[in-house]
Amino acid sequence: MTWYRKLYVGKLISSRVTELRRRIEKGEYPPGIWLITIAGNPQNQLELYRASELSNPVAAGHVQMIVGLAFSREEALVLLEQIAKDALDSDGSADMRAFLLREEAKAG
Repeated sequence: MTWYRKLYVGKLISSRVTELRRRIEKGEYPPGIWLITIAGNPQNQLELYRASELSNPVAAGHVQMIVGLAFSREEALVLLEQIAKDALDSDGSADMRAFLLREEAKAG
């Protein structure tokens, strides 16, 4: 499982990021936690998943990179708005997928 280096994190879980990442990597899926991921289909940009959906091997197989971690769906949508704003501010494009992959490549 790959994590975005500049992970977008919701305010409600900002103090628990390390613990939540560790649990998810161990195959534990805390209730209420939502993930924002790079879409498995290159024609799409991002996808939202409940962390618990990763217990399904098919769903887990579609996750390329986790870019956001939130406590609720509503908080995940706020993070999506922030990602869109950051992408737009960066290069004037709303292509969030390209923005995130470009930023990850810079950080690597």
